[in-house]
This record gives sequence, structure tokens and C-alpha cells, in this order.
Amino acid sequence: STQSTWGLSTKAGAQAIALGCITLIMILIGGLIYWMVSDDTLGESFWKAWVFIADTAAHGSEDSTYGRSSALSLTVVGMFIFAMMIGMISDGISTLLDSLKQGKAPVLEAGHILILGWSDKITALIRELAEAEASNGGGVIVVMAEMEKEVMEQALESAGLDLKGSIVVARKGCPGVTYDLEHVSAKTAKVISVLAPMTMSPDESDGWVLRVLLCLRRLEYRVGHIVVELRDIDNGELVEIAGGEMVEIVVAHDFIGRMIIQGCRQAGLAKCWEAFLGFGGSEIYMRHWPELTGQTFGHAMFRFKDAVPVGVLKRSGRCMLNPDDDYVFTKDDQLIVLAEDDDTYEYSPTSFYAHANVPRVRRANSMYCAPQSILLVGQRRDLADMLMELDNSVLPGSVATLFSDTPIEERESKMSANGRRSSKCFKNLKLLHEVGNPLVRRDIQELRVDEFEMIFVLPDEVIEQDTLVADGRTLTSLFLLRDVWQRKANKGEQVDWKSGKGPTIISEVLDGRTRSLMAAAEVNDYVFSNEVVSAALAMVIQCRSVATILKELLSSQGPSIYLHSVRAYVAQPDTATFWEIQASVRARGNVCLGYLLAQEGPMLNMAEKATARKWLPGDKLVVLSEDPGWNLGS
Repeated sequence: STQSTWGLSTKAGAQAIALGCITLIMILIGGLIYWMVSDDTLGESFWKAWVFIADTAAHGSEDSTYGRSSALSLTVVGMFIFAMMIGMISDGISTLLDSLKQGKAPVLEAGHILILGWSDKITALIRELAEAEASNGGGVIVVMAEMEKEVMEQALESAGLDLKGSIVVARKGCPGVTYDLEHVSAKTAKVISVLAPMTMSPDESDGWVLRVLLCLRRLEYRVGHIVVELRDIDNGELVEIAGGEMVEIVVAHDFIGRMIIQGCRQAGLAKCWEAFLGFGGSEIYMRHWPELTGQTFGHAMFRFKDAVPVGVLKRSGRCMLNPDDDYVFTKDDQLIVLAEDDDTYEYSPTSFYAHANVPRVRRANSMYCAPQSILLVGQRRDLADMLMELDNSVLPGSVATLFSDTPIEERESKMSANGRRSSKCFKNLKLLHEVGNPLVRRDIQELRVDEFEMIFVLPDEVIEQDTLVADGRTLTSLFLLRDVWQRKANKGEQVDWKSGKGPTIISEVLDGRTRSLMAAAEVNDYVFSNEVVSAALAMVIQCRSVATILKELLSSQGPSIYLHSVRAYVAQPDTATFWEIQASVRARGNVCLGYLLAQEGPMLNMAEKATARKWLPGDKLVVLSEDPGWNLGS
């Protein structure tokens, strides 16, 4: 019947039960027939019937015609039964393997890292997480997205990731469905990260993230914290309400915008930020040290051979970067350091520099020492938020010129959208508009390129989804700007851009394949969006408090990372150790994080702190400070 056919095809184990019933019926019928034609008892006949079915050679011992006929019939039936059984076992094994291949098997883990969603950042994020988990022998990273498991695994394999002992498990599922979240043991994960999908508009993408958070709340997730990536900062408050206290938000576009502003302060600063983020070298860690209770920050500054103290994390979550030397640690304070790993540094009862108590000087209060002339090329999404941050960073009288092929009326409309301030309401920044195509030399030549001190080359929002095309436009604009500046500044004579006479120019790169092109073109100041956001996400996943530190560093107020001249602190740097340089830097109220070497790149928290080195032209100190250092000869 239809019902029996449906049951056999859909019910788990129905085929095995049916085959068992057929076998039992054949034993009963065959046993009765054999009992009638033989002298054996009924019980012995049933047993022989089973033996004839199970053993194809058992009927050879029969000597009567009727006995041989019945035994042969049962043997033939047994051959069909065992053939069906073998087919069922084979189908079951194939189904199991297909289920495993397609990621339908549940993840039976606890204490794993769960990543929900898929984007261009996934490979960089997994690489950073694997690097972070390497000190623990590796961990389990589970990725669930609305993609085929084979496609995800192929993408990760083609990336050539060195997992350093970690295991990556891919599962197909919808992060916005509670059943699928249970399938990957979301309730027992030590931390969950939600990646914003890039195939939707920013508001739709953030709405998808909101749904995932509500599903996680329905699961009553309580083990760790949830790190979510948003694409529009205006949706942050709503997501915080939905997610509760366990949610930490990283707004990718806003984060990159702040990074670009930071990186454009000084040439080479973008490189230092790239080295600062992630787990490839030294990164941020924090720990409570009982030995420091009642001691000052100046005391702690020279007590860690393999780390650089940078601040204090209060029990309330407040972050104090670069505090005064006379700050006294309480029993609940944690020391924030720059170290290679969380187990690579220890407190020393003796100081590594005997004369650490040096007088302090008054700190500067402004990021810039003079009004700036700034050029922004391209109509980046959330450009208004970026300009608001820039307005908080510069001195009054600074001028920002927007150059793109977007009509001025459309720019102004976007500037005032969603309750943002109008461009006329900036307190420090005067905004000018220039309309033209950044890919056309004639339009760029009409700009006063030689008068700008900082230039931002940004991807247009209409093509940012196609990362290769966006990066191609960025490179074209960058080379045109360089060439036009060289000709204008030197009256048609070609000069080397690397002479340092030109403006600080920084570009935003979206696709990882563009990195090699930037290196070949000797472009050093750029922000690699996906890599930077992935590194920040990985750091916040590993330690939630890092989000507070990054916000503090990227804000327009308070200490941040700058490049200073070593000779502004030490008269004879070639004979000075890191400890001696650190003492001089502390005398001005700053913290030396490491060096930016012209030939080797950034070296943060170097290992040989007691050894002097030869300083070459172009070498700088990487300093945590409130003073950009331009008055120090940087």
C-alpha cells in the first residue's frame, strides 16, 4: 500500500525491520514444511530452517528427496535475504559517509570557538585564531554558514592556512535557526563570533545579525561572550539591546575609517598598526599581578623583560592607557602589556633599569600641531562618520576637500542622513567639494595636489562589493595622484616619491590579492581592510577587554600610537639600550612600544632590550603618546 511504501522509504530502520520480519516468516514456513517431510521435532525443524537460510552449504547433508528440496528452497531464499541485507548495509554506510561529507552530523564539542556566517574575512580570522590557540596546542574552530560544506572546506584548503594544531569543522546551516545552532553545540561554545554577510545591504546585513543574536538568547547561551561584526554604526545600539551584556560589537567600516585616520598621521604608521593587531608578533594581554598591589605604574614599567607595560585595566572595565608613573595598583587592577604570548612574560623582583624615576613633562593635548589640509578621494560608505571623527581630531582651521564623481547634492544628502550632522556643523573642519573622476588625469590635474598634507584614497561605495575592481580603481587613483604631485611640486621634473617631501597618502585595500601589487609598487601606507578587521575580531574573541583598549587607542582623545625621532629623546642612540630609551620616553610621559626600522619594518616589544643597535636614517620610535611628536623632530 501507499502507507507501507511511504513508511519503508522514510522511517528510520523500517527496511531492517521489514527484512527481519521476512526472515522470521521464511523460518516459520520453512520449518513447518521441513517438519512435515522429516522425522525431526518441530523445534529442530525451525533451527534447521534457519541454518539452511544462513549457510548455503548446509543442505548438502540431506539424503531424502523431500528434505533436499525444502533445504534447497530455504537456501535460495537465504541468498536473497542476505543479498538484501548487504545492500542495506552498503546503502547505510554510503548514507552515513554522505551525511558526514555534507556536514549533517552534529558537532559534539564543548569549549570550542563558533563562527556563524561567511565572508571574505573568514580565512584571515581563522588564521589569527589558530595562531592564538597555538600556545594551547591548538583548538577546535567550528564554522557554520548557509553554504555547502564542501565549498567551505575547499575555500579554506585553497587558502593554505597553517592551523598550528587547531581543527576547523565546517557545517552547513542557518545561524538564524535555533535547531541549526544546537546542531553545532552553540550552547557549549566558549565564545561565538557572528560575521556580517556581505551579499546584503548594510541594514539588511545588520538585521540578519540581530536575528542570530535573538536565537542565541533563546538558547540561553551563558558560557562566554559573543563578538558580532556590524556594517553600520547606527545599528549598534539596537544590537546591544538585543544581545545584552554578553555582546561585544566591532563595526567594520567605522573601525577601518578610524584606522585610516590614524595611519595618515605619519608615513609608516599604518605598518605599525598592522603589526600591532593580530597574533603574528606581540599583542595585547592583561593579567592581575599580586606583586604589583600597592606599587606604582612607574615601578612596573621596568619589571618585565619580555613585555612592555602600556596601561591598567580596572575592575569596572575602564581602560587607563599610559597612566602616570605615580598611579598605584589596587588588588583588582590588571596590568595591560604588549607581549608575544600570555605565558611568555613574568614579573621580575628587580628592575631592569636602575634609574627609572625620572621627572615628567607636561603632555600635549591635541593630535595635530597645526591646521591640516586634507584630500579625500572617493565616496566611501559612512564617509560622514569618518569626517566627524576627523573633525574631532584636527585643529580649528583645517580643511578637508572631497573629490569624487558623486554630485555635491547627493553627498550632502548622505552626510545628513540618519540624524548625522550637516557638513556645515563641523567645529574644526571646513569642508570643500570638488567634482571629478579620480581615474582621469585631467580632473586630478585641476586639484591643488601639491598643497595637501594628507591624502586618503577610498573605495567608492557603489563598487566596494567587487573588491578587485575597487582595488584597481584605488591603485589607478594612487598612481595618478603621485605623478601629478611630482610634476606640480617640481615644475615638471620627476622626483622620487620616497624622498619624504610629498604628503602622507594612505589607501584602503579590500582584496588580499592586492597586497603583492602594493608591495611591487612600493606602496607602504595602506590599510588592508579584511586583514585588519579579522585581526581585531580575533583579538576580541580571545579577550573581550581588548575591544575597550582598541576603542581607546582609535579615539580622537587620549593616547594613541605615533612615530617619534629617537634623537628627540637620546643624544647618542647608537649606544643606548631599549631600557635607556624607554626611560627617556617615560620622562616625557610616553611609552615606547618598539621601533619602526626603515629596512626591517616594525619591531614591537623586541627581545634584546639590553642591547644597543645602530640607528639608520628613517628609523623611528613607535610611541604610545598624546603628542604626535612633530615638535620633537619626527
